[in-house]
Amino acid sequence: MSNRFFIIFISISLLIAVIGLMIKIFASEASVHEFGLKMFEYGLNISTICGLILLAVNGSFILSKFFDIAKGLLLIIMLGLFLRLNHWTSYANAVMVTGIASILVCYLIHFLKKDKKKRLDLLKLIWVIVHLLHIISSVLSLEKELYLDISYYLLWILIIYFIVSSTRNKTLMND
Repeated sequence: MSNRFFIIFISISLLIAVIGLMIKIFASEASVHEFGLKMFEYGLNISTICGLILLAVNGSFILSKFFDIAKGLLLIIMLGLFLRLNHWTSYANAVMVTGIASILVCYLIHFLKKDKKKRLDLLKLIWVIVHLLHIISSVLSLEKELYLDISYYLLWILIIYFIVSSTRNKTLMND
């Protein structure tokens, strides 16, 4: 898919989120208020997922051998989820944290092996670290809201920075 598709989808989703927010703010009935809140949440979540895909598709990690290793590590995390479903929590947590930490190490090695590190690459690394810390804190039932908020804001900074810098370089709409 092209960048244009993702940009249009992000724009439409954000528009739905803004309309939902306006409905939520100005609605007097509880059911209309709830509908506005759902529109806001769904619009924002869809645009976030599209922005994340836009960053991933245009990044170099998915083209590297480390991405194949990360896919294998996802299988380890799924094994941990399976263990958790069977209520073997102590083993499950250890397996999942090991898989998540290993993905972080893979991404860190990929980052360090890059010849030219741009500001966007550094922002992505910071986001990956914070987001994986959020996931680890969720697995271990620790304080996770702080990491979630920081991760969410960093992701939007990344998306906006990518769109602005790609627009400046005239590479955003090149398919």
